[in-house]
Amino acid sequence: MATLPMFVAMAGIIGSAVADTSLVLGSRTVDLTGDGNPEVMELLGEGPSVEELRVTLLIRSGVTVLYRAPLAPLTPTVGFGGGRRRLSASEYEQHLSEFGGFFFAEEKVLAPSAFLRRWQMSASLRPGDIGPVIARDIGGAVEMGEQVWREIQASAALVFEYSPGGDRVVAIAWSASARRFVNLVECC
Repeated sequence: MATLPMFVAMAGIIGSAVADTSLVLGSRTVDLTGDGNPEVMELLGEGPSVEELRVTLLIRSGVTVLYRAPLAPLTPTVGFGGGRRRLSASEYEQHLSEFGGFFFAEEKVLAPSAFLRRWQMSASLRPGDIGPVIARDIGGAVEMGEQVWREIQASAALVFEYSPGGDRVVAIAWSASARRFVNLVECC
């Protein structure tokens, strides 16, 4: 059985709630920006107890946070609707110990061309759908979003695809011109 990562007591404030429990649920180091320097992706769980963890995805370059996104909370209750159930303590411990590996799995980081091929095969995404998503994310015109998508495809940046919870899927990639990660897809 996998062991749960070590818990660290904290007196810090997260939002407006005091975090009694803080733990790294997983991490992965990969050059997402394509600049030759790998970034560190981390999943941080913080909350009043291990059974009430607010989860945050962080992507850092050195000490600089390039991306931060909240995920659905982790609790021992899993499933949807009538299929909800409470995990036993050992099942929940195993779930927490495996969560980061699943979240940062090898197939979640792709070259833009591989990302596009996979989405075209598995969903109704067309190449022309990405530019408008980027444009909304950066607050620009569709043409600007399409230009950023062309830039990403021509760069060495990688696409990271993840689920913040439920059926939602988000895909992000680094845009050198926008100097940040931009959303490529927000689906389902």
